[in-house]
Amino acid sequence: MDDASLRRSTIAHLQVAHAAERAQLGELRTLRDEVGIPAVAALLDQHLMETIAHGDRLEERLEELESGSSIRLLVQSTVGSVPKLVVDRLRPQDGCACLRDAIAAEAAEIATYGLLEIEATRAGDESTAVLAQEIRVEEVAARDELGTFWNQAVDVAIAAGAAASGATVTKVARALLVDHLRDVHALERNAAIMLSTVLGTVRDDVARERVEDHRAATVRHGDMVLERLRELGSGPSRRKQAQGLAFAAVKGPFNLVRTERAAKDLRDMYVVEHLESVAYAQLAVLAQRAGDERTQALAGSHALEAATMSDWLERETARFALESLAGGR
Repeated sequence: MDDASLRRSTIAHLQVAHAAERAQLGELRTLRDEVGIPAVAALLDQHLMETIAHGDRLEERLEELESGSSIRLLVQSTVGSVPKLVVDRLRPQDGCACLRDAIAAEAAEIATYGLLEIEATRAGDESTAVLAQEIRVEEVAARDELGTFWNQAVDVAIAAGAAASGATVTKVARALLVDHLRDVHALERNAAIMLSTVLGTVRDDVARERVEDHRAATVRHGDMVLERLRELGSGPSRRKQAQGLAFAAVKGPFNLVRTERAAKDLRDMYVVEHLESVAYAQLAVLAQRAGDERTQALAGSHALEAATMSDWLERETARFALESLAGGR
């Protein structure tokens, strides 16, 4: 790939990151207002300021490269967030849900900046690579700090539910556990669909084998979660599954027109794996609060597998992304 093509690719990645930061502003404001835990709200408010600063730094770098933000990407990111905002209004909103959304958003940002750093390094653009690295470090710190509040969010949600319904703390915890299991089942179901899509873009043999193995594991995990739901007298949520499929439908048309599909599928896969790891770790806490040892053991095992895959993706990002980018041109 010639220098001009490398430069254009770096600019395209900068535009993606810029659009992502601008789209995240609205979500952060919503989460900050609804999270219900003062310390988390303060942390989200701090990160809101950081997000504005990140967007400004990216815009400044684009100007230095004699470019600007992408109106198309800004519109896409806004349109893509509309279904989620509508769904958020339909579902019960509590500290657990808000915190989970915030952590997921950070995972997406971390992956985006990891790919930007790789692409900028490949293009010999040290300034952009350093910028991506610096912002990524801040995003990782925000994700990790948010994660420390999960136990508190669970306790607040259980106490609030018990106070509102008059039910025992254990009964409320079990209800939250079932709801979270249904979330995890929907996540696994849609992750399996996403992984099937990724297989269509992967050219690296080692990566393809790993993705195929993990897709099989994802299907197995979803089946095990469904079995546990039925043992608890419940079942899957059609609404939650439909939400995931609706988001995939919105994302699908944009995938058809975006460049470097394989590298961006890698980013999507990293985000989903990180979200699975977090979701199962959170599920384990809920199971412990509900006194459900079987679900706690299942969650711990699946969290470990998801974390292992997430770590592998992070280690292999440079090699896989560069090879897939080269093969996609």
